[in-house]
Order: sequence, then structure tokens, then C-alpha cells
Amino acid sequence: MKIRDAMDTNCVCVGLTDTLATAIMVLGDSEAIPVCSHGRPVGLLTKASLSEWMERQGPEHTVRKVREAMTVPALVVDSEAEAEMEASRVKEHGANHAVVMDGEKIVGMFSPDRLARRY
Repeated sequence: MKIRDAMDTNCVCVGLTDTLATAIMVLGDSEAIPVCSHGRPVGLLTKASLSEWMERQGPEHTVRKVREAMTVPALVVDSEAEAEMEASRVKEHGANHAVVMDGEKIVGMFSPDRLARRY
């Protein structure tokens, strides 16, 4: 199975200078979203990392910028790669999410945990 068959296509980037309040709205029901600069993924913002950051900083800090709470670097996988091999690589990096690219275009998010639940 290819990454494109297992990815979440509901993927919208946030920018480094977007507020955390904006990022929370964009995140919605997703577990993670890419943080982009000039169309390239430079980090990730996950519900888990955002929750941890908010616990430390307090909810009044939603006016702070995404770059302060994001995880770097963003792991990137190719949409045509084999899902099981990439799931292992993502986990080896201690991550739960990766940005899916098709050439230079961000096309989704991949989660080894979601793959495991799906199959």
C-alpha cells in the first residue's frame, strides 16, 4: 500500500507567524497540521504538542505565534512510498505524523497510528 492510500487529505498549512488561536481553528478535527514557510513544511503542530505547550504557558497565550509551539523539523514522506516502510521510519524518529509530499506539493498528512487502526 502506498502512502497516498493511507494519508489524511484534509491538510491545511499554517504559517510561522500565524497565531495559535488561528492554528487551533485550522487544526479542527485533525491530529496534526504542517507549519509552512514559502510553501515548504518547516515544522508540525499537533494536538498533543499544542496541549502540552498550552499547559506550560497558559491558555491566554493563544495570541502567541505558531513558531513558538511547533515541533521541528517536519518529517516528510513521498506520496508514492510504501506505507509500512514509512510508518517504521516515522516511528524510528520518535514521531507520530509526517507531511506527505507529491513532488513539491503538500498533499496530506500520514500517521503510522492511523495506518495501524485502519488495517
